[in-house]
Amino acid sequence: MNISNAYARNKALFLVVAVSLGLHVLGLVVFGTFKIVESIVREEQTFEAPPIAEVPQEQPEYTVNLEQRNQSSAPPRPNPIVVESPEVTIPALDIDVNIANSSSYGRGTGGFGSSAGITEMREMVVELTKFGYSGFVEGTLEGTLFDLKFNNKGKQLVEFDSSKELEMLVGRYAGGIVKDFTTGSWNVGAHERKYKAAEQKLYGSFFIIPKSSAADAPKAFNAEKEMDAKAIMAIYRGSYTPTESGRFRFAGQGDDVLIVRANNRIILDGSWSNGYSEWDQNKAEKGQAGLFGLNKELIYGDWLSLTAGQSISLQILIAEVPGGAFGAYLLIQKEDEELKVFSTAAISSKEKRQIKELHFDASKFL
Repeated sequence: MNISNAYARNKALFLVVAVSLGLHVLGLVVFGTFKIVESIVREEQTFEAPPIAEVPQEQPEYTVNLEQRNQSSAPPRPNPIVVESPEVTIPALDIDVNIANSSSYGRGTGGFGSSAGITEMREMVVELTKFGYSGFVEGTLEGTLFDLKFNNKGKQLVEFDSSKELEMLVGRYAGGIVKDFTTGSWNVGAHERKYKAAEQKLYGSFFIIPKSSAADAPKAFNAEKEMDAKAIMAIYRGSYTPTESGRFRFAGQGDDVLIVRANNRIILDGSWSNGYSEWDQNKAEKGQAGLFGLNKELIYGDWLSLTAGQSISLQILIAEVPGGAFGAYLLIQKEDEELKVFSTAAISSKEKRQIKELHFDASKFL
């Protein structure tokens, strides 16, 4: 009896399990069939972004008042001084720039006649003083001002009292330095390492400095607050390229010092007294006295053969020894022609008018 009941229960349990497994298998078959059919029937969908509508942009309207614009005036340009140079024409020169601002050799382009282009450009950008332009200008010589009383570190090398022998003492001291320089290699770099130099460079194309206060020199170089106007020396260097061939000579006078060196040879010492160089004034031809406020006669230099288009190196030294008054002028003469103002660049008519205003003697040589 008990065995029969147990068998019946086991049979019923087996049927329940079998039915349950069958239902699960059937469910899996139905679900799998559905998924397969769905994947076959379903179409591939592609996303298409809606077109972007272009929004027209309105152009802003600008109104220009041409009348007002035309009435506006340009800023005034500086008034440089003008000089006409001699029958020599000088081209621009290659500049050896080795100083932070513009410490470089100048290059001359001939000084006879006039050249509107180059001259107009230089008039527009720099100021012209009696000692040169305040900034670099094509066709000029670069000038450096030295105070021989101090070394390049600012240490005083010599001190002069106000005795009656001041002029003689300063003359011996500064004159000796000038003589050493002119009998040497004219090495400006070495001079800058030894003596105090003004930071401001000036660029000269002509040298017409009527007699006036020696203090004008440090002022022109923007060094009047740091340099006393005695025992000072300025050296201008560069090159000169004549536009004419022929024989030429420089002529001039300086109070105290004016010395010209071309192609490493001194060709004129027009200083107030003999002895600032080895060039002997006593053997030189003399000319008119009293020009540009200087009482002494002008001195003619050596004849120099020049070829148009061929550059020569050129250095000009001016110096004031005891202080007080200073003046210098430099002219040039072509053989069988009259003296003219020497210039390393062509001169505009405006510059010519301005150079005449420096001194009435200028009209004779323009």
